[in-house]
Amino acid sequence: MDIGSTLKKARAQRKLSLAEVEEATKIRLKYLQAMEDNNFSLLPPGMYGSAFLRTYARYLALDADELVAAYKEAAGMAQAPTDDDAPYTEVRPARARRGVWGVLAALVALGAAVGVFGHRSPPAPTAPSAPAPAASTRPAPTAPPAQVAAASGLNLVLRATNDYSWLRVTVDGTVAYEGFLYAGQEKDFQGTRDIDLRLGNAGSVRVLLNGQDYGYLGATGDVVQRSFTAGG
Repeated sequence: MDIGSTLKKARAQRKLSLAEVEEATKIRLKYLQAMEDNNFSLLPPGMYGSAFLRTYARYLALDADELVAAYKEAAGMAQAPTDDDAPYTEVRPARARRGVWGVLAALVALGAAVGVFGHRSPPAPTAPSAPAPAASTRPAPTAPPAQVAAASGLNLVLRATNDYSWLRVTVDGTVAYEGFLYAGQEKDFQGTRDIDLRLGNAGSVRVLLNGQDYGYLGATGDVVQRSFTAGG
């Protein structure tokens, strides 16, 4: 199976440039070009390469499982799915651009609507309604400081510094984010009970919890999982 030709043909059918795909998927253009050229040696190793391909394939509405399987076979990787093979950045499938005739049809329909509705008689005047009573100027009561502090719960900040990392963040039992964090990017998460964090490259992500700097949870390339609980 020619993976690169399949990707390039699908992108051309949707009249998309590589720059537009980069903006939508957050995959760097050089990696998109490498996949279309079947130059998979330029992709990041391990789960990152297959995750890039899966994201690109899903964006083009292709069979991601089939393309990833072909990629693994070509790269000599194991075919059995693993928990680390799942991460990808969820993006909406690309849509083909509307042609000129579609735009002209929309303009004609708009002109017809203006002709029909533009000459209607103005509505009959209605009697003025009684003025609403003035709102009370008394300030609303505010919660005491102790309640505000309790409601704040957990504030987790993740900062990618010298490299990128895949990560998954589960807040109060719900997956809040699963994807990549690139160098220079930062993400902020709020929870009330607990936050579970999994990093694919712990040495590139700095972790701050409720203003306290925890630094790096591991070395470069380490896969680390950590849980934070309110009051814990």
